[in-house]
Amino acid sequence: MFKRMVGKYESEQKELLSEIQELESELYECERVDKNLTGWIKKIRDCLSLDSLSRAIAVELIEKIEVFEQYEDYDERCIDISIFYKFGIQKVSHKT
Repeated sequence: MFKRMVGKYESEQKELLSEIQELESELYECERVDKNLTGWIKKIRDCLSLDSLSRAIAVELIEKIEVFEQYEDYDERCIDISIFYKFGIQKVSHKT
């Protein structure tokens, strides 16, 4: 009976140690994400008070810009431009 109880407790201890490792890993990931989000929020707040866009700020915020071929739309020259921001938003605009 003692051996069964010891085996049960050792098994339970291994499961709990594994669960602790998983939870610590999740906690580390949450802290990392929180730190990144806090940094992005600060950057966005700083950008809200800007009078003009500098190259440094554009590099911080924009992942890439795609410019497509020029085309005619209702007798107007148009160009589609896609702006991919580093925080997951895509903006598509038309220039004439």
